[in-house]
Parts: sequence; structure tokens; C-alpha cells
Amino acid sequence: MALGGILGLLFQTHVVRSEVHVGEGRYDIQIAPKIEGAPGFIFKIKHSKAQKEPSMSNLQKMASNALKQILERRYVEELIARKAAPIHCYGIAFYKKKRAVSYSQWNGK
Repeated sequence: MALGGILGLLFQTHVVRSEVHVGEGRYDIQIAPKIEGAPGFIFKIKHSKAQKEPSMSNLQKMASNALKQILERRYVEELIARKAAPIHCYGIAFYKKKRAVSYSQWNGK
């Protein structure tokens, strides 16, 4: 299935929002279900602005910090209010074609 088809299906069941300010920060992408009990997704994306290519461990630290921001700043609140379950949280860091991803499933604590 082409990306257009996947997005067409997604927009039928979810609302996609980007760069929304919450508290003292902002998440990059939120995919919220239109129906209670459907999964929700939240993404925080970091781009390395280093002069030279960062190591994979540095990218992984950036991705982990992005995930930490999602959890500490409670960017999941709107998804909780929509009764999304589960809530998938992704911290992503990249530099050119190198990337790292940290993941956590929100458990409500």
C-alpha cells in the first residue's frame, strides 16, 4: 500500500497535529484517535546541529532526551483525555541519514 493510502486510512480514524505548545515546550507530532480505546502516538524529534557527524551514542542520547521530555512534560495529557490506549511515545534524533529512536509505551504513571 502506498504512503498516500496509509495516510488516507489514518485520517479516517485519527487526528494528526503538529508543533503544538504544551506547558513549557512542544511536541512535534501527535496522532490522536477519534475513538476511545484506540492507540495514540506522540513524537518529539531532535536534529543534531553538530559541525561534524555525531556518534551513534550521541544520537541515542538525544533520542532518549527527547523521549524524556515527552514523559516529564506530560505531552500525553491530551491523549489521556481522549482515552487513547495504548499511547506510544517516540523520541527521535537524526543527523543527515543517521538516526536513533527511543520508545516507551505510556502506562499512566
